[in-house]
Formats: sequence, C-alpha cells, structure tokens
Amino acid sequence: MASEIRSTNGSVGSSQAVMLLRHFAQGKRIDDLQALQLYGIRRLASRIHDLKRFGLKIDSEFHKYVSPEGIKKRFMLYSTDLKNEVNISIFKAQGIIE
Repeated sequence: MASEIRSTNGSVGSSQAVMLLRHFAQGKRIDDLQALQLYGIRRLASRIHDLKRFGLKIDSEFHKYVSPEGIKKRFMLYSTDLKNEVNISIFKAQGIIE
C-alpha cells in the first residue's frame, strides 16, 4: 500500500492524507476528534484541503449540538462519495482500492 499520494503534476501528499483516503475508502465519515483519536491528525481541515487539491470530491456537513454544560458547540463532518468517478480513479491510481 502507498504511504504517500501523488497528484498528476507530481506533488506529494502526506501519509496523513493516505490514512484519510483509506478511511474514506471504507465508506466512513470523519470529524476533528475522530481524526485526532484514530490517526493523530491535529489539523484535519488542512489534510482535507490537501485531498481536495489532489482532485478528491469531499463533502462537508456543519453539525451543531449543546454540551452537557449547556454550551453551544459546532463541528464539521467530512465524507466522500465512493461512487463518484473522480474519486474512484484517484483511489485506484493511489493503490488504495483495486
């Protein structure tokens, strides 16, 4: 399996971006807290930006909730549609899926 990804112009993405690709390839969504707990990714929005720069189509959903202390909170939840032809070609080209 690949430990980095390459765009068509040859620029290289991080191993964190590869971990996210594999996460998305399993049909899972992810938020900041999950990214930190599962993969040690502290700046998820930056890694999502990197993947978008490589051509991946990623959806973002804004979620709001109230904490047990009554504090209003919000977070972004990211996902991708594996049926999207662009995404499938990127996953295949990077050796993430066959």
